[in-house]
Amino acid sequence: MPGFWKAPNANLRPLYRSLPLILLSACSLGHPLTGVFPGDNAAGEDDLSSLVLPALLSTGTGTGTTTGSANQPGCFDDALDFVAVTAPELTLWRPVAYGNGQFVALAFGGTNRIMTSPDAVNWTVRTAPQLNGWWNVRYGAGLFAAIAQDGTNRVMTSPDAVSWTLRNASAANDWRGLVYGGGQFVAVANQPGSNQVMTSPDGISWTSHTAPNDRWSDVAYGGGTYVAASFSSTNKLMSSTDGTTWIARVFAGSDTSAVAYGDGQFIAVGNSLIRKSPDGISWTEQTAGIPASNWTAIAYGDGRWVAVAASGGDRIMTSPDGTNWTARPVPTSATWTSITFGNGRFVAVGPNGSDRIMYAVCN
Repeated sequence: MPGFWKAPNANLRPLYRSLPLILLSACSLGHPLTGVFPGDNAAGEDDLSSLVLPALLSTGTGTGTTTGSANQPGCFDDALDFVAVTAPELTLWRPVAYGNGQFVALAFGGTNRIMTSPDAVNWTVRTAPQLNGWWNVRYGAGLFAAIAQDGTNRVMTSPDAVSWTLRNASAANDWRGLVYGGGQFVAVANQPGSNQVMTSPDGISWTSHTAPNDRWSDVAYGGGTYVAASFSSTNKLMSSTDGTTWIARVFAGSDTSAVAYGDGQFIAVGNSLIRKSPDGISWTEQTAGIPASNWTAIAYGDGRWVAVAASGGDRIMTSPDGTNWTARPVPTSATWTSITFGNGRFVAVGPNGSDRIMYAVCN
């Protein structure tokens, strides 16, 4: 009979007749079908040999669903649900980075100034070799490198984020921004004067370089270009192709506090604005559609941008393309100062608030 399969056993006919409903239900749950409903064969009977139903046997999830425990966050249509996590020590957490299977956050105050986590949920405090104001950390060349704004030794490195070794910075500057790219670490300083940039191929030995005189706060790398952001004075941004020779990019208006690279473009954030560039040279400023907050950090991962703010009504905003931004609810009030992406999740930290960590998983 057209529209039904001929069951090999009459007792199984009700099951076969119910398969279309099962398939429709599976589709509604997001399970893909790799087979199609077969047509009548030459004998006027439905042929089961071409039907494949792996979706009915799979325990995987469909698009927009969440894997893991029931309370694990997820994303759907560019909506990220952040969850707050209480830090193991409520100290002045400032940067966070991911590498070698670990999230690492550092602090510029407190007793224990390092904490690590494999999943952004369970954190362990570690002892820093020196109580410096650790301001940034990145992973590259097989190790973590961290820079400080003060102290005797303003660099430390670790292969595993647990055991750290002090290193000498090339200059005793207020080091703020750090990136690994193009085969080297590049750090920038928030201190007018000479030697505002230092570079290292391995995170251990560092060399100073001059740069346009300004208070540099962050640096990013992508497409063969380094871009640094400043949150004061005239030069809002500067760029370099080698990390050694820098050219200032002058803008009027608000400062930029952070910059990141992803999806073929640089995006810098500041107070109620963003600036975008495909090459680090030509920039477009955007204020329309940007929530009026003091945006302090930005990261790219899994096809979306996420920025966090230190103050303002909105403290999370996301974008699929760097142009269209949407404010997202924040799980806890805090001064968010850093965000990173790794292991399929965004993680942010801050120096105050009741929790000081938040994360969101996007599948």
